Amino acid sequence: MKSSTGSHQPTLRPVYPMKHPPQFKPNAQPRLSASPSVSSSFKPQPISKPTIPTGFIKLNDRSLLLQTLVLSFFLIGLGKSAYLQLWTPAHLQDRGAVRYERNIIMSAHRGKIFDRNSNEMAGNITTSAVSLVGSQAKLTELQKDQLAELLDMPRSELEAKQKQAKLGFIYLKRQLDLVKGRNIREQIRALRIPGITVDDESRRHYPLGEAASQLLGFVNLSGEAVEGLEFKLNNTLSGTEGSRRVVRTGIGRVVDNLNTDEPAEHGEDITLTIDNGLQYLTYAELRSAVISNKAEGGSAVMLNAKTGEILALANYPSFDPNKSGKKTSASIRNRVTTD
Repeated sequence: MKSSTGSHQPTLRPVYPMKHPPQFKPNAQPRLSASPSVSSSFKPQPISKPTIPTGFIKLNDRSLLLQTLVLSFFLIGLGKSAYLQLWTPAHLQDRGAVRYERNIIMSAHRGKIFDRNSNEMAGNITTSAVSLVGSQAKLTELQKDQLAELLDMPRSELEAKQKQAKLGFIYLKRQLDLVKGRNIREQIRALRIPGITVDDESRRHYPLGEAASQLLGFVNLSGEAVEGLEFKLNNTLSGTEGSRRVVRTGIGRVVDNLNTDEPAEHGEDITLTIDNGLQYLTYAELRSAVISNKAEGGSAVMLNAKTGEILALANYPSFDPNKSGKKTSASIRNRVTTD
């Protein structure tokens, strides 16, 4: 090829012959040229994300699950609290009252009996009574052994009374010495034995003992008058019991007074024409005469000849009204008035 000026120009040729020259594509990925050390068939692999083993929870998922559980328990507790406060307060209060509120009987003091000289022939002394509340007395095996030893009673007897009480009330021991009863109360509290209470109660006391037993009669453990003047004048002597509503703990300690007291009305005192000194002498002479003559029994009455007042009235055989236990009908019968 020659130019019009006649100068010589080099001829331009493509570096390699191509029927179709390459065309540029804007989004095309660059191609890697083959290298002598790398196979032309090599294709780069995409980097895969690490996999989490089956059965494991991601940290974020675990935190979310924990928060959900805490929130669920909170909502359940809130709902239960609202239900108890708004829909069942009366029912729960009634259940609480059954378990911890108790009526304590306030015994009326029985009227005293005096002789003509104002000497006491029948009076009252304070003793202790141990009782069991069935709904509260949930005793362990160890506590049963401790309580049986404390009350000086066989464990089998204690268990029988506990079954008999069930949800009610039963006495375990009655008319214990006051000092002994208070010691038992302190030991029960120290051992934290539930459902056992120790209360004060009144017991009838007869200073002349068997010397005036048929004349006076006696009062049993239930407060019932049996025979003699105790029975005949019972309405005057007995009075009317009262009550006090209290709240007790599981071990029987009174923690609150509900101010629903019904005061007791005490009985009236009675004065007899009997003379204590003459009564004792009459009984002693009668007993000696019956024994010396080997008689089955005897009776004696001493009167004031001027006024007709009875100064002494005695029977033999007799019994001691201060001692508990069975008494025969023959020993408690007043022969002077019945035979």
